[in-house]
Amino acid sequence: MPIGEDFLPDEGEGLTFDHATKQLLLLYNHGARIVPGMPKGFYDGCDKEISEGFVYDMTEKKLLKLKTNQTT
Repeated sequence: MPIGEDFLPDEGEGLTFDHATKQLLLLYNHGARIVPGMPKGFYDGCDKEISEGFVYDMTEKKLLKLKTNQTT
């Protein structure tokens, strides 16, 4: 779902990170009702499936190292 925006019933179709441009890329579909992986009609108020691409610029942050209780 697009971050910080109103949304319709949806399906995140693809998500990847472009290391060269430091961008998060998201393919987002909404409108179609998906039942076991197949489109089966549309949600109320929708008459077609809409596919949109979103690009989010990412900023560098320090990663926190998680402590775990691992035994070997």
